[in-house]
Amino acid sequence: MANVKAKRVLGIIGLVIFICFILIVSYIFVSRFGEITENPQKIREIVRAYGVWGYLVFALLNIFQIIFAPVPGNVVTVSSGMLFGFFRGIIITWVSVIIGGSIVMVIARVFGRRMLEYFLDEKARRFESIVTKKGIAFILLLSIFPNPIGDGLFYLAGLTTIRLKVLIPLITLGRLPGIVLAVFLGDTLLTVGIAGWLLAGIGFLTVFALYIVFGPTIEKLLEKTIVLSNTD
Repeated sequence: MANVKAKRVLGIIGLVIFICFILIVSYIFVSRFGEITENPQKIREIVRAYGVWGYLVFALLNIFQIIFAPVPGNVVTVSSGMLFGFFRGIIITWVSVIIGGSIVMVIARVFGRRMLEYFLDEKARRFESIVTKKGIAFILLLSIFPNPIGDGLFYLAGLTTIRLKVLIPLITLGRLPGIVLAVFLGDTLLTVGIAGWLLAGIGFLTVFALYIVFGPTIEKLLEKTIVLSNTD
């Protein structure tokens, strides 16, 4: 019994040390590269300068911008299309989102609400009670559709009582359509010109409008489906 408790304590200590290490490395990395996340062309230049290692540099940049949620992530995702093309851009972005999102949800679960003030702005923190109250259906909707909290969703989702083995695939699958769209825009950025971006803007607004109109209905249907699946 004592050995079991000792192993559990050591496991918790090891996890805390690992998370602290990730946070320190993330801070150093973002301090150096964080300002370029608002400039796709700058990201492209720096990542290409690393040659083959550019894949790793980009993945780390995306992971760390997820950890430091106030850093804008859409620009990084668009840049992956410019750098690696459509299919490779999707793969490297999605994998880094899975890794970064998983780390963030573990951080939130271990350290709790006090971490929010360090990593989320006030606007994102206001969504905490809504996300934790409405649960899995609302989280899925926020991961699929454009939302004002961005990658801060990973922190808020980590505060819920939903198991991580459910949350991680749920959110990462929900993020996939948005990743595909952003990478596609980046891949075609150099050829479509202003007209293409206008069409993309119209498409974005259309998706957002659909979310506003049909979001509550979809949320109710998802909640009913989840309740029914839990009773089976």
